[in-house]
Amino acid sequence: MKKVKPWKILESKYLLKSKWVNFRADTCETDSGGIIEDFYISEYRDFVHVIPITEDKKILLNKQYRHGRELIGYELPGGQVEEEEKDPLEAAQRELLEETGYASNNFYHLVTYPVDPASRNNLIHFYIAENVFFKQDAVIMDNEVIEPYLFGIDEIIDLLDQGEINQSTHIGGILMAFKKLGWFKMDL
Repeated sequence: MKKVKPWKILESKYLLKSKWVNFRADTCETDSGGIIEDFYISEYRDFVHVIPITEDKKILLNKQYRHGRELIGYELPGGQVEEEEKDPLEAAQRELLEETGYASNNFYHLVTYPVDPASRNNLIHFYIAENVFFKQDAVIMDNEVIEPYLFGIDEIIDLLDQGEINQSTHIGGILMAFKKLGWFKMDL
């Protein structure tokens, strides 16, 4: 049985470079000698997402519109790690405060994994923020409309069941947090 090996990049060309995303097309050679032309890669900065939990075990989610699928759903506070941020934790703390007005003195790293290793180059870093508290009004960018809501654990499960939390990475982060916190309930 052959072992899986990385492809060899023969050529790489940028189709678009912007402040949000770069798109490139690679020509690659597989280990078996096959040539793949125009394999498209999206280059993004790393993302952070926060699972914010209040002292009384409520989870803070944002209701937000996402134009790619033209849908509204609930999601975790988060965003891109800015170039000047040395550590994704800085971005997690900033994003939570900017998007919700909430803060925490108890952040810890949950998990990091690739967003979509088939076609994207970035990672997503999840943090749990415990005992979040309201600190200030949110500072929302002009291109965002965000409504923060607090939900109990069972309400989060209902939102997952109903497809109201509709980003797969957020679903994975929430389930990982529930497992870590001992909140994962599964009927088999």
